Amino acid sequence: MAIRLKYDVNKDNRVIKIKDSVDPTTDDTPDAIYITDRDFREKIPFISNWKLCLEKLKEKFPYLKVSGGKVVEMSQTEKDAVNAEIQAAIDATKEAQEDIDKLEKGLKALAILIFKEINRLRTNAGLFEYTWAQFKQAFKNEWKNIA
Repeated sequence: MAIRLKYDVNKDNRVIKIKDSVDPTTDDTPDAIYITDRDFREKIPFISNWKLCLEKLKEKFPYLKVSGGKVVEMSQTEKDAVNAEIQAAIDATKEAQEDIDKLEKGLKALAILIFKEINRLRTNAGLFEYTWAQFKQAFKNEWKNIA
C-alpha cells in the first residue's frame, strides 16, 4: 500500500489531494506520485520517519509540489501565492454568502408583504384571515407541487 499525492500540472505541479492506503499497482490516477514505506526517503527528503509520513504530508499539504519525481516544499513566494488564492476563495465565499443572505431577507420580506395583502383582501371580502402557520403550510404544499 502507498500514499498517493495527486498534483496539478497546470499549477506548477502543486499537490492538490492526498490519499492513504492506495494500491499503486491497480490505481492509475494520472498526474500522481505514489510513496511507499520503501521509497519515501527518496521521494520526500524532508521526512525521516515513515510512521509520521502521512501526518507530516497533511500538515504541510497546501505547500507541497512535485519536482523531479520528488515531493518538495514550496518556496516562500509560492507559499504566499497559495495563501493569496486561499484568501481570495474565502473572500468570494463570504461575498456569495452575503448575497444569499440578502436574497433570503428579500424573499422573507416579500412573503410577509404577500401574506398581509392576502389577509387585507380576505378581510375586505368578508373572509377569515390566514394565520402565519396556515400561510407557511400552504406555501410548503405548493412548493412540493412545483416540478
